[in-house]
Amino acid sequence: MTTAPLRKRANYFSDEVGEDEFHLSFTKFMAKAQANAFSKYLRAENTQRFKHGGQWAHPAAPQALTTGLKEHSSETSVPFEKIANHDLTVIDQVVGGLVEDMERQFAQMMYSTVSAAAASVGNVVDSPSEGSPREAFAQMLEKVEFAADKFGKVKLPEIHSHPDAANKLQQSIAEAPPEFHQRIEEIKARKSAEALAREVERKARFVCYGDSQ
Repeated sequence: MTTAPLRKRANYFSDEVGEDEFHLSFTKFMAKAQANAFSKYLRAENTQRFKHGGQWAHPAAPQALTTGLKEHSSETSVPFEKIANHDLTVIDQVVGGLVEDMERQFAQMMYSTVSAAAASVGNVVDSPSEGSPREAFAQMLEKVEFAADKFGKVKLPEIHSHPDAANKLQQSIAEAPPEFHQRIEEIKARKSAEALAREVERKARFVCYGDSQ
């Protein structure tokens, strides 16, 4: 009797190295496709990608809404016939389906999180209560804090709206008297100046900020 281990049986229908390379390449491709899809909602510089779990923390802003990490998942399948026929169109179909599904989940999470955060501090504007979509727009600008980047450029807030609501807002603004447009410009100028002042104050907290080496 021998105690030598049995020789591993060869598997001619598996390519472990090729599988690993495919999964790595596919993961990178999906990450890029997702980033392109998410850029419709958030600027690239305002997004991060994490490969671990955990909880969000706001030690400098304890009043900030903490919702934790949300899990998004999607499932796909490839018919055997497409594989047997070397049908490469399945790649676009699979990637497109996964990206569309993940984008839908991301959009739902983002809008629900923003809505909950705004409601938690009472930072909500109601168009019927304001009397018209344009007045609601003006109040929205008053409640939003503009931001300035490190180069001193103020970025105006973005508006995400349903097409019907966007059309009503555009029509309402188009019908507004000149006084309304002047008020909007004054709000934008004031908010922009406040944003620049906050950025100057932020930079002042760092010693030798901007000095060349």
